[in-house]
Amino acid sequence: MKDAEKTDAVDRNTSTAAEVSKEISPNDIYDRIFKRILTLSNKAVIRLINGLFSTSYSENSILTYNWTEFETDTLRKILADGIITINSTDAFHFEAEISDKNIIFRMLEYGFHHGLRTMKAFKAPKTDELSYSFVFPRQIIIYLDNADKIPDKQNVRIIFGDQGEFNYRIPVVHFQKEKNEEIQKKGMVILLPFRLLSLRKEISKSRSEDNKNRLLDLYQNDILSVIDRAMDAGELTVNDSKKLRSMTRKLMEHLYFRYEDIREEIIMRDHSIDLDIDEYADRVDELEEQLASKDEQLASKDEQITEQDNIIRALKERLANYETV
Repeated sequence: MKDAEKTDAVDRNTSTAAEVSKEISPNDIYDRIFKRILTLSNKAVIRLINGLFSTSYSENSILTYNWTEFETDTLRKILADGIITINSTDAFHFEAEISDKNIIFRMLEYGFHHGLRTMKAFKAPKTDELSYSFVFPRQIIIYLDNADKIPDKQNVRIIFGDQGEFNYRIPVVHFQKEKNEEIQKKGMVILLPFRLLSLRKEISKSRSEDNKNRLLDLYQNDILSVIDRAMDAGELTVNDSKKLRSMTRKLMEHLYFRYEDIREEIIMRDHSIDLDIDEYADRVDELEEQLASKDEQLASKDEQITEQDNIIRALKERLANYETV
């Protein structure tokens, strides 16, 4: 790359990184990337679910995304990172965190509100007594950054008075501690962009040649190359690979492009960092996500209309019976 071209590339990426940093908080960036990861191909997402929850769903299973906001009695809106239903029956809830030690209480809240939305009424066969089935999604917490003081499980004892007590446990994944073999075995290849967080503190303390080389090796060999190998092995689609590479690049920009020496080094070594096509692809992805959200809202409205129609029909039948009498 010529000097003039390098300067232009640095300026473009410096501007891009600065704009992103001003507009979006770090947690927002991690949250957006995590949610986009959960919307990759069925093949990739089902591999993750099977790996983390020890299930064995086929790649042809139907995934339903529950992105709907829950509104509490105080009109506070909450939105879980990802609750995915498989084959319209089994729900799985992922929550990605950086360092929140008390996430389990929000997990309980998310699970409860999801249970309310999917609750079904039924009558006991013998007594005809009305009851409800209330199902919590299976839950897991993924700590994306180093969280050494967080235990492998988070626990809450729920006390139901004279009906007894229940110890609710949610398993924890310490992503930065997972070895490469376990990452592939558990289908966590799609979380690889977050490996970049592992050197954040070291780089902020010292931008030595050793640390820069470690970062570049992590970026090229432990993330991008592994993503490519997973695609070659049929574990990811070509589109999965493209999106993961793009997300890795964006996270690299966010975390390390404030350091000019690292930025220049990466741009010189990785010419794909300058590809404008990624910006268009990302915009297309965002629009697709917005359309999917609108479709879910419309489906919810249709359900409400159908329910109201049923109520009106029942009232008309009762009125007809009354008039007959």
